[in-house]
Amino acid sequence: VLVIAGYASLDRVIRFLAGRDYAPGGQVRILFGNEPFASKRDTWKLSGDRLEDEVRDYWLERGISVLRSGDIVRVKQVLDVADIQIRTASGNRPVHAKIYVSPQALTLGSSNYTDNGLAGQSEANVRFLVGTPQYKEARLLAEGIWDGGADYREEFLRLLDALLKAVTWQEALARACAA
Repeated sequence: VLVIAGYASLDRVIRFLAGRDYAPGGQVRILFGNEPFASKRDTWKLSGDRLEDEVRDYWLERGISVLRSGDIVRVKQVLDVADIQIRTASGNRPVHAKIYVSPQALTLGSSNYTDNGLAGQSEANVRFLVGTPQYKEARLLAEGIWDGGADYREEFLRLLDALLKAVTWQEALARACAA
């Protein structure tokens, strides 16, 4: 599986990685074209720092729902044993492409890897089945974008660790009620 996400919700990525069964020999690759953001945010300001720094600072300031804590623990576990690769766009040119590749088909189009992009709004996408010329060409495009990315796995793990900070039971209860 290869996900090239122009924009992605960190919450959705965590749910995706936590909810998969990982068969031996299976591989999951995710490339964040821009920061993984909260799908209901109002604004985002890129301050000129590295994309990886922007991602970390944004999420540590915002935090994550207590409801995702179990998923974060699961993702940390599977990152240790499964073939999961995480990259970000490198250089000063962000990736805006949205390409989703599975063993059976490839979808590309306007859908961000967010709840709204995948289910909540009208989007324009096209799907090509394995074995078609369009699939081969679009797969080459996806692989080229992937090859241009920079490794983000260790920083992603550090971000997950930082999001799993110990809190008092009162704060955990308050966050659960708010969520």
